[in-house]
Amino acid sequence: METVVFAADVRISFNDFRSTMVANTDSKTIITTSPDTYEALSLQEFTRSQSSMFC
Repeated sequence: METVVFAADVRISFNDFRSTMVANTDSKTIITTSPDTYEALSLQEFTRSQSSMFC
């Protein structure tokens, strides 16, 4: 299953404890899964074409 996630008004920061990037949300954040837009479709097609490079 593949999902494109669009997140607006999200703060991205590095978490020293987890040693990774984390996304922080607040009451203004909007998260949309599988948005029906040209950009989302293009992104999904691009990641499919690139996935063979990482397997």
